[in-house]
Amino acid sequence: MSWAFVDNKQSNWDQLFPSLEFAYNGAVNASTGYSLFFLNTGHSVCQATVVAVDSFLTEQATTLILAQDALQRAQDQQGEQAYKRRRDNISSKSMTNQVLLSAANITIPAHSTRPADKLRPQYIGPFILLEQHSPVTPPR
Repeated sequence: MSWAFVDNKQSNWDQLFPSLEFAYNGAVNASTGYSLFFLNTGHSVCQATVVAVDSFLTEQATTLILAQDALQRAQDQQGEQAYKRRRDNISSKSMTNQVLLSAANITIPAHSTRPADKLRPQYIGPFILLEQHSPVTPPR
């Protein structure tokens, strides 16, 4: 995610990282339904109220149970979606589908001036799928 917040020369990441970290920890997670900050501290980023210890611990324990339940539901839903996209369903792709290519072994001249490889885009594309030789062979 950090590659989206740096300039082309990757010289300003140290200035933008605290804002990125604050936004990431304060954002509500789709799987748990809570922010990381809330799960760790028991209150939202914007709140600065002091809570009694007993009620805080009770609320925190309840929140963690709810988050675990939400994670289990999300894991079940993600598993169902993953089974729909297994290798045996690849033959059902139409020729109008688009694919992304891994940029791991591809040298792009515009990215050669960037000092750190880890902040380069991981995929290039999308490209239109023109031909597929078999269900298990990737297109050429």
